[in-house]
Amino acid sequence: MKKMIHEVVSHNEIPVFVEPGVRRHVFQALLTPDEECGGYTICALHYPGVVSEGETLEEAKEGISEAFLAMLESRVAHGESMMYSDLPVVEQEENSRVIRIVVDG
Repeated sequence: MKKMIHEVVSHNEIPVFVEPGVRRHVFQALLTPDEECGGYTICALHYPGVVSEGETLEEAKEGISEAFLAMLESRVAHGESMMYSDLPVVEQEENSRVIRIVVDG
């Protein structure tokens, strides 16, 4: 399964290319740089347990996509629906910002 990751800042920037048979998932995440040690943490705002860390932004984005797809795969394998919370499951810190993540897979 090929996956593509895009960080989208505005609704108008969502990429339009999707391979036939590939599902596109768009979700909000909280990006927090670690100012003391370096690196980044990304947490899905409405999906409990979907978290990633990386020394670079690209590593963190790759990790959040893998965590999201693993959550989906596990839920489907167990006959359960997506684990979504109406309220954010993480709190925004002073140095963090909300981003949109697009994952094809």
